[in-house]
Amino acid sequence: MLNADPDIKGIYMQAGGVYLAPTLQTLKSKGMLKKAGEDGHIAIVSNDGIPQEFAAIREGQIDATVSQPADAYAKYALRYIKRAMAGETFEPGATDHGSTIVRLPNGLLEDQLPAPLVTERNVDDPALWGNTAK
Repeated sequence: MLNADPDIKGIYMQAGGVYLAPTLQTLKSKGMLKKAGEDGHIAIVSNDGIPQEFAAIREGQIDATVSQPADAYAKYALRYIKRAMAGETFEPGATDHGSTIVRLPNGLLEDQLPAPLVTERNVDDPALWGNTAK
């Protein structure tokens, strides 16, 4: 894309764990990796909320990431499996853990756990799962 459009203004990465390092390296090798706030900075938003993205936000390399709460996905998936195996059924509505269960167009239910946008303002929030990974 950079060869086809070297005047690119923004990049969205659908998976920071896969695309963060090669994207930053490509921009760096082309002299296009500028810190947020500098002339020529390319706005970069990612999607995972991993520690490496948080470090890149702190360094001004990327602007934001969507914190996909991997720990909560696993926790509640196991919780729902155990409860379903015990015969419990579920309905759309608010949960006891700050999310909402919705019915998808295919009829299945989905617990829409919060996935906050992380920027320089909240990157150090200890509640973000990316800050709890060791």
